[in-house]
Amino acid sequence: MARLPRTQYESAVTGSRAAAMTGPDVVMGQFAARNRYATECGHCSVLVRPDHGIVCEDRTVGPLVLCVTCVTLRDNPHAVIGQETAGAGRWVTIQLLGFARDCWQCGTQVACIAGMYPHRPGRAAHRIILAHDDAGYGMGIAEALLKRIGRRDIASTIQWRHSQTRDAETLAVVCGDCGEIQGNFFVCQETQQRYLSHGLPGFDVLGLVPCRSAEWQKIVHDPDLSWMLLGG
Repeated sequence: MARLPRTQYESAVTGSRAAAMTGPDVVMGQFAARNRYATECGHCSVLVRPDHGIVCEDRTVGPLVLCVTCVTLRDNPHAVIGQETAGAGRWVTIQLLGFARDCWQCGTQVACIAGMYPHRPGRAAHRIILAHDDAGYGMGIAEALLKRIGRRDIASTIQWRHSQTRDAETLAVVCGDCGEIQGNFFVCQETQQRYLSHGLPGFDVLGLVPCRSAEWQKIVHDPDLSWMLLGG
């Protein structure tokens, strides 16, 4: 099979127009053709403009458009994400997913946060970024996004508390009435159960949040965040 010149591969991952890649040629099984349509990046869901991005062959979903940033990170996971991606939209809308759950202590309904997922997901965007992790990192991101759209009614219930399960301080949702921590382990467990029973419709959309593309790409590619694989 014919291979593209190395210089064309390098120009693609450094941000120039992907229009240099034409026809069925493939580099290491990665590139199939130039992207001729506006569509969401298959991984990060940022909008990729026509004649930008790269069409790849994905074993699960078939032909898949990737933005230059996701291609670069695939080939070099330690690459630095820039402020903008060449040929891609500057903003992406993210859904904050959650559900109401009775407080284990007093029975009051508490809005729990499940995670984050694109409003218009790419074809291979099969992960919900969870709000629950041992360090409280994901919950901190969710809190900031809630404040951005004025949902301080929920953001105010996210507090640092001592977790008996972890025997350490963690950022978690607390009941607005009795102040008891709801427990990230149990909320995460219910998140999984709701998805297995109902799919994405099993969650409430707590809000639609505008994010800069680079901000969301850093979240998607952050190895310290937990995620739940969708499918089945």
